[in-house]
Amino acid sequence: MRARPLADAAAATLGEGAGLLLRGNGAATTATSPGLAVARMWLLSAACQAWLSAAASGPVRALTDAEIDAWRAVEGDLLPRLWRHLRREVAAG
Repeated sequence: MRARPLADAAAATLGEGAGLLLRGNGAATTATSPGLAVARMWLLSAACQAWLSAAASGPVRALTDAEIDAWRAVEGDLLPRLWRHLRREVAAG
């Protein structure tokens, strides 16, 4: 983002959220540590790929509030595990 008003709008849209898709600029994720933000970005990328694959077959239904709440209930345990896995994958080369 090269325009301050666009950056301000993106920050306002993100609010207390954990990630944001930026038209023409990729995505941004947040977390309590850089590693967890990387894990969240990996999940966002995987979710986008899954959505694109599913959408190629027909209409895709958005997650329900209950499905989102279920993820949020376990993300504190799952994000650190995913980050450890990603670090091992990179170290293994």
